[in-house]
Amino acid sequence: MEKRISEYNQGKVAKVSPEYKALDYQQSKAAKRGDSSEALRLLKLKQLIPSRIHADPNFRRMYYVRYADDWIVAVRGPRADAVQLLYDVQDFLKQELELDLSLEKTKITDPTAESALFLGTEITISNHVYSTKGKHGQHLRVPSQIRLIAPLSRIYKKLSAAGLMNLDSGRGTPRFL
Repeated sequence: MEKRISEYNQGKVAKVSPEYKALDYQQSKAAKRGDSSEALRLLKLKQLIPSRIHADPNFRRMYYVRYADDWIVAVRGPRADAVQLLYDVQDFLKQELELDLSLEKTKITDPTAESALFLGTEITISNHVYSTKGKHGQHLRVPSQIRLIAPLSRIYKKLSAAGLMNLDSGRGTPRFL
């Protein structure tokens, strides 16, 4: 996987969006003219659009995490690359290690639309856009936060199966000694 990742990763950063770049230029010109109301208006417009091109063909990344026999690969790039990687891994496991890939645990997802379950935790990307203060006091958008979520329905089912919870009422069941 390390060799595959080093071959796959490309580019230092994703390209700046042309719309964002144009608004940034107009904002800097307005600020130089001393037109602070126009510069503020352009700043607010700029904050509504992504600063980088999401599907930049010259920027792609692959990340790999493994714990015992569970592993997950995150690909920032075309879906076709993820599908090809899945086939390559499946062939490698079959031919080199004589192992089969678990088809019920294996899937390719878009983390903004569907979560992936890894080590009992759902991994997704938040649709919520957070804001923070920049070094000059401006509001900055912080999109695409990775969220790790406890799958409560699975936890409730396990607690219910162990006799520690009643699913109908949602309350704990006392266990007296």
